[in-house]
Formats: sequence, structure tokens, C-alpha cells
Amino acid sequence: MAAKGNEFELQVLQYLRSLFGELEFPIIEARRQKAGTQNGFDIRIGFLDQNGRERKFYFECKEYKTSISWNEISVKLQELYASNHQADGYIALSPYVDFSNIQINIIDSLQRTLKCPIKYWTPENNVKEYFSLSDDLYFKLYGERVSLSDIDRTHIRHKLRAYVLNILRERDELVTNSSTNKIPRELTLKIPRIHEDDIIGRTRELQEIHTLLFRNRRTVLINGLGGIGKTTIAQGYVSKYYNEYEHIAWVSQLTGDIVDDLINTEGLLKNLSILKSGKDIMPLFYELMGKLKSIPEKPNLLILDSVDETLTDFKDILPGQPTWHVLLTSRETVPGFFSRELGFLEPKEAVALFQKHCQLIRDEAEILSILGVVDYHTLTIEILSKTAQFQRTDVYALKNAIEADLQANVYIDHKGGRIDRVQSYLISIFNLSKLSEDELWVMKQFACLPTNFHAYNLVHKLISPGFDRRTMLSEALNRLAQLGWILHNKEGDAYKMHVVIKGVVIKKLSILLHDVAGLMTVISYNLEIQGYEDPTEKFVWIPFGQSILRPFENDTSAVVALLQNRLALILNVRGKFPEAKEILEKARHSDEQRHDLGAAAFTYSNLGLVYQSLGDYRNARRLLKQAVDESVRLFGADDPITLSRSQNLAGVLIESGDLMQGRSLLENVIKSNEKRLGIDHPDTTNAYASLGAVLYSIGEYSNAQAMLERAIRLLEDNFGPDHSNLAQAWSHLALVLLALDKNAEAVSLFEKVSNAVEKKFGSDHPKNITSWSNLAVALTQIGNYSRARFLVENALKLAQQVLGPNHPDISAIYLSIANVMKAQGDFAGARPLLEKAVELDELNFGLNHLNTAINYANLAIVLKRLGEFVTAREFSTKSLAIMEATLPEGHPYIDKVRRTNESLHS
Repeated sequence: MAAKGNEFELQVLQYLRSLFGELEFPIIEARRQKAGTQNGFDIRIGFLDQNGRERKFYFECKEYKTSISWNEISVKLQELYASNHQADGYIALSPYVDFSNIQINIIDSLQRTLKCPIKYWTPENNVKEYFSLSDDLYFKLYGERVSLSDIDRTHIRHKLRAYVLNILRERDELVTNSSTNKIPRELTLKIPRIHEDDIIGRTRELQEIHTLLFRNRRTVLINGLGGIGKTTIAQGYVSKYYNEYEHIAWVSQLTGDIVDDLINTEGLLKNLSILKSGKDIMPLFYELMGKLKSIPEKPNLLILDSVDETLTDFKDILPGQPTWHVLLTSRETVPGFFSRELGFLEPKEAVALFQKHCQLIRDEAEILSILGVVDYHTLTIEILSKTAQFQRTDVYALKNAIEADLQANVYIDHKGGRIDRVQSYLISIFNLSKLSEDELWVMKQFACLPTNFHAYNLVHKLISPGFDRRTMLSEALNRLAQLGWILHNKEGDAYKMHVVIKGVVIKKLSILLHDVAGLMTVISYNLEIQGYEDPTEKFVWIPFGQSILRPFENDTSAVVALLQNRLALILNVRGKFPEAKEILEKARHSDEQRHDLGAAAFTYSNLGLVYQSLGDYRNARRLLKQAVDESVRLFGADDPITLSRSQNLAGVLIESGDLMQGRSLLENVIKSNEKRLGIDHPDTTNAYASLGAVLYSIGEYSNAQAMLERAIRLLEDNFGPDHSNLAQAWSHLALVLLALDKNAEAVSLFEKVSNAVEKKFGSDHPKNITSWSNLAVALTQIGNYSRARFLVENALKLAQQVLGPNHPDISAIYLSIANVMKAQGDFAGARPLLEKAVELDELNFGLNHLNTAINYANLAIVLKRLGEFVTAREFSTKSLAIMEATLPEGHPYIDKVRRTNESLHS
């Protein structure tokens, strides 16, 4: 379906009118030549270029399907010349066939004569691609529809805009070509560029910079953290919009003197015919600025890379809009220029950047974990991804690459060469020498804070600068934010130090205790569990404690050891047992090195509690015994500190199977507390709750119920209904109710415990293991096997994840799963689980422990149901012997095992 004659010209006119609008060239005129008039063209499009300058393109339309000689176009061009039309571009259109007999030398001659670029759109010169932007025109010409994606359309428009701009540039060069002192397009020897496709996630920023320069006529400063990609985006801008500029210059500030750097940029003076010899620097600078401003062509682009605030002194001397577009990059917010802060890449874009350089690690979750450690710092992402690819580095090593100063040996564009080690290179690109004493002091404070935003009021409270330094803090923060060392969230008036900068500061500055004494005191105070505070409310302070201890990892002073103890106690409550243990081992080493027995006893007690959480009852018992003995020596047997540590020791004795000794110790604690503090005091109440748990363990269920109900009532009166201590007391009471066959009440209370634990601690906390497992036991008793199985399997998964495969609590979970299977009649499935439970108990507690005996008894029952009577009898006999030795006569467990044993011997 071919278009004919006038119809074709009308269709093209409509297409061109729409096209130039899409290319962001405002249309002034779009007209078709009158019939019979011979002025050498069919269509004229008048428009405004990127600088608002009026331009005209002339089009000759040839819709032939037979051969067309270029001679016909030559005749039209001569008619155009004779008619005195001043064309900025001439384009011959032929949608079906190419022109024949094209002679380049004749075209060049005509271009020089007309001072106008001559082009042609034919099948071999992309005419179908250009026309595909109009579905109607394309169908009328070629009889088929074309389907373009938004990306394809954008690509073609971008291509055509560059095409038009190139014609305009050629036109301006033809007009000025007679000059013998023609200025080259690239005014500096070095114009760094990067292809647009090699820039990840900065499309919006590039377009915004273009709009600010062309439409808003701003001088634009791209500022942001070092290594975030400022220079890269400037290089990308040059590449993408190169054809829109007449002249381009790139100057990097390499010294503290921007004037000197401008004068000494290779090629700049030479290309502007400026002689340097015998001239002082400032007159030479003024001459250079004058030369740049005198260039008649426009627009031109001047990029000043990595400038500092000294450029402000020359802002009114620099060339400017509309002739010159000036694009600056800096870590600083340079006064006097419009600042466009460059932010961090979005997670999706950061992953794409990592994957661009590394194909060996493809799992997005693993990549995101690496990116989170470096807080999405662009340069560090590039270094780590290339290191992973080149060195075949695993994820764990990459996450510790900065701290460990990992070997890299990879090429980095930022340096223009290879870097040896990760942290060493990052340190080398940040220079702290220009900061004042006050600014360095503030930097040290932030290097000891977590790397997230902190409101100014919180910063002031934490740092405690004192009245004389109050004004200094505000001024120094603003100054550091301006210089790019501290990030400032203006909306929330909050500040943060990026993790990369933090590493640099810790390595480059010697942070001493007296530098951050106020900060350490405040953080230590907020981590201390004072009185009967709920320790879960201290969780928010964990990152602060971890952060301030980092620069003092090898410090053995008492103030650091105290902070380590307070942090470790909260970490233990939080379920971070290995980390708590590591910190407390450091504190123990410090205390012992200082021969500080009182501090050592405090650390022994806390470390014993952590070992108890880890299931290492032998070490827990040893350390808590040391703590109690030292407390008795230092403070006396009835001192509150001694009694508190004695209660902790009693808890470990009970868990390690020494029920009677644990009970005796608890009763002594209660007796002292009742005498010294009274029966309603929180210390006494806590001891009641512990004694209630012991009474349950030794089979005194009624006494245990009464003791626990009393303790819970007092705990609620003392602490309120939401205190974290209550969950454990509720859990022990529920176990008692279950033992008393009050199953529905037990299920209800276990549900309450489970909800409270998840609310207080989160679903990934180790406390959920016990609460889910206990609830599963109760649900099994009332026949809700499916939910019981679901809960206990989740408990097993969490336990193996956070506690490890051999923790004592794993045994109880195996028993719970086995009990569900037993209740459903699956004795064969229950057997291997109980065998695993026995194996773990023997490993953790030994052959004579109550826990081991309980699982011997359960395994005996299953073996009996499977017909393995001899083996069942052996386990039942061993179980009974242990129970008779460890439990008081009349304990329900003993009676139950005796009945099983008698049935196996009958």
C-alpha cells in the first residue's frame, strides 16, 4: 500500500511536525512547498535548537519505486542555492529505493557552497527505522504494522536527536570553517568518558543534569560521598550528550589551587592559542577565562572535577550560561553553586552493578548481604565484585574484606590502575588532614557510633559536649556535612557516618579513651540493667555498645571491661550467645590481667550465665561457683550481690541435674531475702519463681503450683503484666498444670507464653524454641497433632540454626516430636528420634543424669511397643536406677518407670 505524490508529502509533513516535538525541538514552522514552485525542496521545518536558536531543515520527498539518480537531488540543491534560502540542514527522503550515482566529492562541494550539511534517508540509511516512530505512516508506506517497545522508541528518538544535533554542529562548522584559527571541539587533551550502557542505575540523574543545564540554565554541582560515582556520572554525561556541545573541556582539581590546575591542564592553553611563558598565574587565569567566554559558538561544556570550596572565590569569573554549561563534581557542598546531591544506588541497581563485574556469585540474597555490609558504597561494590571474580573470593571473605584488608589486585577505573588491598586503597583516597581539631573530635565520636542516622538531639545527648562545646558541635557537624564527611538528613535533622568513612577514621586517627569518655559513659549507662528494668528495652542500645567497643578491642581498662559486661548481658538476653561469650572472655582476660578480683567475679558470674545459655553446664557451674565464692569473701554471704549470684548458681545446678543441692541453695537465698527485704520484694519474688520450678522438677506439683501462682502475682504487682521475666514463670506454671492433667489450662497458658515471647523477642529468638516445644507437648495431650508437629518442627529448625546441632535443648525437641508420633501410633518413626535424644543427653549430661534417664524411659516404651523387649528392659532398668538416685522417693517419674519395668519383667 504505497503512498503517492502529494499524499506522501502531507504524511511526511505530519510525521516531521510530530517528530521534532518528540525530540524536544519546539516547532516554529512546518510547511509544504506550493505546487509548481521550484525552490529545491518539498517541506520546510523551522524549530528552536537546544539553545533556543532558530533553525530550518529542508526536505525533498521522492516516493519512487524505480531507480532514482542523485543527479535529481543535485538539481534541487542548485535550485535551493539560487532561491537564497538559508538552510541549516537538507535531507532527501526516499522510502523505497536508494539513490544511485552518489558522488561524495560533489556533495562535499555543494555543502561548502551552501554552508549546509546534505543528508539522505533511504532504505540503506535507516529510513524504515526512523519512520517506524509513526505507526500510521509506516503502514501506509510498507503495508504492515510495526510494534515498538518503549525502550525501542526511546532508543530511536535518542538516535535521531543526536543525528539532528550533529547536522547543526556540521552546519556551524561549515559557517565558521573559513577561519584560520579554528578552535578544536575538545579543548583539553583528556576528556574522560564512559559509555552510557556501562553506567548502572543513573539514567534519571543524567536526564536531570541535562534538564538543569539546558532548560533551567544552572551551573550544576554534583556532590556526595567519596567513591559514590560523581566522576563516573560526569563521564557518562559527556558521552551521552557529546554531540550537543560545540566545545568541551575537562579539568580535574588535583591540588588545593584550582587556578593552578586550570592553567596546567594539558592542551587547554595551547588550543586557545594562549602563551604561558613569562606570565604570572592570575593574569594567565584571567586571560584563559576571557578566551573561553569569547568563543562565539554555543553551547559549550566545562567540567570541573573534584573541586573544593575554594572555587567559590571564582564563581563570578567562570564562563556561564547560556554559552557555557558548567558541571562540577565535589565531595563538598561548594557555596555559590546549585547542588545536586548524588545518592546511593537502589538495592536492585547495586545488585546489577555487582553482577556486571562478577558472574561467580549469582544468588541475590548473598549479594545483598555483601552490599549491606558496605552500605551500598559504589566504589567498594566495584572493588569487591571484581575481587570475587578475579580472586574467586567467597561471600564470607567479601563481607569481611574491609576489616581484613583483603588482597584484591584488580583494575579500578577510579584509580586508573590496579589496587593491591581493599581497605588500604579506600584509606588512601580519603584525606583528613584539612580538618580542624574540633572537626576531628566530632569525627572520632561518630566513628564510635552505629552507621545509621542519628537525630541531632540524640547525638548531643550521647556525646555530651558540655556547655563550652555546645555551639562547636552544631558548627562542626554542619561543616563536616558540607565537606562530605558526615551525611545529613535535613528532613529529620539527623546525621550518620558511612561505614567506609568509619573504617578510614578508625585506621587513620588514634581514638583514645579520653577522646570518647563521655560517649562511652552514656552508652554504658544505657546498657546497664538498673534495678528491675526489663532487659528487652535495652536491645536498642546493643549496636551502640558494639560500635564503641570496636576501636578498643585490645583495651584492658576497667571502663571497657565494664561496658563489655553490660553489653554481653543484654546480648545474652537477646539470644546472641556466642557473641556474648566472646566479649566476656575479653573482659575476663582484662580483669585478671589487672588483678581486679571484684571485677573478675562480676565477669565470672555473667560468663557463667552465657555458658548456661550455650548448654555448657560444666563451665557455667564452675564460673558461677567462683563468682559466689569471691562474693562471699568480698561482701559476705548475705550481701545482695552474693545472693543474686547464688540464685544463678542454683539455676545451673538444677539444669545440670543436681536438684536437691539447687533446692537447698535457693531456700537459703529465699530465707535471707525474706529476712532482709521482706516477702514482697522483687528479689524474693524472683527466688520464689525459681523455687517453684525446682518443686516441679522433684515432683511436688501442688506445692509448685502454689509457689508459682504466688510468684506470678507478685511479679505482676512489681513489674507489670508485660515484663519479660513473667514468661518464664508462666511457662513453669503451665508445665505444672500439664503434670496435674489440667491440659486445657496448660494449653491456654503456653499460648500466652508463646505470644509474649514472640512479641518481646521476635520470631528468631532462642526462647521460641522452648515455648513452641512446650506448647506442642500440651497440644499433643489434647489430640491436636498437626499443629503440635508444625510447632515442634519449627522449633527444631530454629534450634539447629541458632544453637547448633548438639545443644542440650535439641534433645527435648526430639522427644516432643517423638511423643507426637507415639500418640499417632508411629512407634517406628519415634524410635530414631528418641535414639538421637539419648545420644545427645549422654554427650551433654553423661550416663547418670535425670534428662538421660527420662529419654531412656521413653525409648524403652517405644521399644516395648515394637516388640524389642530385651533392649527395652535394659533402658528401663537404667532409667529407674538413675531416677531412684536423683529424685526423692514417691516422684511420679519413678512410679511410672517402675510400672514399665515391672511389665517388661513379667
